[in-house]
Amino acid sequence: MASPFIMHWPAGLGDRAGTICRDPHYLPDFVPTVLEATGAAYPVDLPVRDPLPLEGRSMIASLRGAGEPERCQFYEHLGNAAVRRGRWKIVREYPGDWELYDVEGDPAELSDVAARYPETVRELARAWAEWAARCGVVPRERILELERWGLAAPD
Repeated sequence: MASPFIMHWPAGLGDRAGTICRDPHYLPDFVPTVLEATGAAYPVDLPVRDPLPLEGRSMIASLRGAGEPERCQFYEHLGNAAVRRGRWKIVREYPGDWELYDVEGDPAELSDVAARYPETVRELARAWAEWAARCGVVPRERILELERWGLAAPD
């Protein structure tokens, strides 16, 4: 969750070209950024089905120095999950419990502080569940059940 993203666009970044933006962004922000930079529109319909709404937001304002408003960033892979909002990040390695880290004070995520801040864990876990439902995340238990019946390809 802390990978650099290098962008070369002197004409689009103006006096911010050559600077470092430390605002947190994530993969779903890439498409809205490209759409804004190119002036292209996101499709509203496709021949087979309507596309899902974009989850991310353009990075351009942030890259130009406007800052990034605090928001949740969501992740899921093979039942493992995470949410980051501001200084807080909850992570869950399937099938374990949520852990909470202060990524500003503990960027290596060495000290789980979930027991000290249970309301923060509940709040972020609730946000993750709402995101997962909205985006159609299939619970890992369901995938494992389908695999047992030979109805899903193994990972």
